[in-house]
Amino acid sequence: MQNWLTKQADLFPERMALFYRGQSWTFAELKKEVERICGHLASLEINSNKRVAILPGNTAASYTTILAIQQIGLQPVLLNFRLSNDELQSQLVDAGLQNVLIDDSL
Repeated sequence: MQNWLTKQADLFPERMALFYRGQSWTFAELKKEVERICGHLASLEINSNKRVAILPGNTAASYTTILAIQQIGLQPVLLNFRLSNDELQSQLVDAGLQNVLIDDSL
């Protein structure tokens, strides 16, 4: 199955894809940003279980990071920043996750 973002960028490159706090991205621009983040993710040593925890804020950066995780074939596991450290730790252990990406806003 074709990746959603790739398909949208191919079909509608100039259509608005994301609007956040006065800034907008077309599908072509969003794909380019996601590909940039993919490069950063590829440099990380992510374990082989194919899942990556992400503690996202309500930001464009979190959204593009989630898309990048999916773009490189990994499964994002979203964590809730409102949970306590103990609750987050329990979720990480229960899910067997070793990698956590945290939004800079947090």
